[in-house]
Amino acid sequence: MRWVKYQWDRVAALVLFIAGLLALLLGWVGASGSVYPAEQLPYMISGGILGIFFLGTAGILYVSADMRDEWRKLDGIEDALRRIAPPEPTGAPVLADSAPADLPTDVETTLPGTRARTSSTGRRRTTRTAPASRS
Repeated sequence: MRWVKYQWDRVAALVLFIAGLLALLLGWVGASGSVYPAEQLPYMISGGILGIFFLGTAGILYVSADMRDEWRKLDGIEDALRRIAPPEPTGAPVLADSAPADLPTDVETTLPGTRARTSSTGRRRTTRTAPASRS
């Protein structure tokens, strides 16, 4: 029973797969008892649609269970890599959006047709200027 607890989605997939096959089989048996299409139609609709729904849901649950297993394996690999990774260097962290140290920060770096603005937070923003009208 412990296996069923941890593999509930695989068990549900198996149950739905069997139920889907059973629904398709019962729909076929019901439809094969009559030669008139009007009498076969309810069996094809109820057995066919229900069977296909159960089979599709079983497939989704089974794929979901496999993906969960793969993610568990990847988490194990990631934990192993973190254990063997070199320690982080001591010092100030490097921010992704900070300017490199060799570039001066007081130089105007706007393109033609743009102008620099300073926002309320102190960050510079570059905005486009309106093009000159041609008359």
